[in-house]
This record gives sequence, C-alpha cells and structure tokens, in this order.
Amino acid sequence: TLLTWLLLHRHAFEWFGGVPERVVIDNLKAAIVKACFDDPVVQGAYRECAEHYGFLIAPCRVRTPQHKGKVESGVHYVKRNFLGGRAPSSLSQANQDVRTWCNTTAGLRTHGTTHEQPLQRFQATEQSRLKVLPAVAYDLAVWKEATVGADGHITFDNAYYSVPLRLPRGTKLRVRGGIQSVTLFSMTHEPLATHDRARHPGQR
Repeated sequence: TLLTWLLLHRHAFEWFGGVPERVVIDNLKAAIVKACFDDPVVQGAYRECAEHYGFLIAPCRVRTPQHKGKVESGVHYVKRNFLGGRAPSSLSQANQDVRTWCNTTAGLRTHGTTHEQPLQRFQATEQSRLKVLPAVAYDLAVWKEATVGADGHITFDNAYYSVPLRLPRGTKLRVRGGIQSVTLFSMTHEPLATHDRARHPGQR
C-alpha cells in the first residue's frame, strides 16, 4: 500500500542515518501514477515525501529491465539467505532477526560485484555522503479526492470531517490525511479546514 511504501522509506533513512541524493525505483503504483519515458506522473504523497527528505525520485525507464537488475538480485539474495527455510515468527521477532542478519551475514559477506564487505564499504565511503535527516519524520500523509455531502461533511477513511458552510453539496475537495490531522483543500490547493484525525470509523 501507499502507506507501507512511505513508511519503508522513513525506516530505511532512519536505519542508514541519512538520506541519499536520489532513489531509483521501479514504476509501482504506490510511487508512479503513470509511467512514461519522458515525464512520469509521481504519486502526490510520494512527491511530498521526497520534498520533505530532499531526495530525487529516479524511476527506471519503461521496458528497460537492465535498470533494475541489481535491485532484483538483492531481493533474491534476501529470499534465499534470510527467508529461505526460516520458520515463521512474530513480526517483532522477525525484525530483530533481520537486523542482526544485516549487520553480520549480509553486511560482512564479500559482495559479488564490488568484492568488498557491504557494511564496511557503507561506513567507510557512502555514509558520509548521505544528507542529514530532517528534524521531524515525514507525516505519512495520503492524498485523496472527496465530495461534500448534504450534511456539510466529506468522508475520508470511513470517518466524517466538516467543511466551511459556504461550500455547497457536491463540491470536490482534495484531502490530505496525515497520522495526526486531516486537512481539506480546494481543487486549486487553497487550505479550507484542518481537523484532528478520527480514531475510529464513523467518528465525526
């Protein structure tokens, strides 16, 4: 999901202790709304995440599989060497196990292409080139469109949020749903109202 995709970035940057200059990605829907050769359309929340952390989004070229070969071989390595043959466990235990595995088995192996230990190379060369993390983590906001109902509310994530009285029924709005708050915008990006995010479905 989009929220998972954004959270993965936040966790990765926190684990690395910084932000890379650019992130090369496949054209998954959580990141790229419309893939094309010249001007791909980026998911609004992902673009906002990139602006918050200060990294460039670099989608792989369409129908150019060699652009993502190294990434896919890394996925296969994790599947074969960490997941392969491992008994199911709780998510919290799996997270602890994979952190240990990254710092030992995966991090200290001799890499097939660089012929160096990945963890040592990262600490000696790459870590110092990362940008500083922002003081506050990205809010993991999701953007959606909503329509004003007859009761003067819009529906977002199965909860109801009031709009200014001047807006008639049927008005289209853009909604930014963060972890703590929900902000309503006009279709021209004028901020209209901000509410605390509802804690359960059906809340107003």
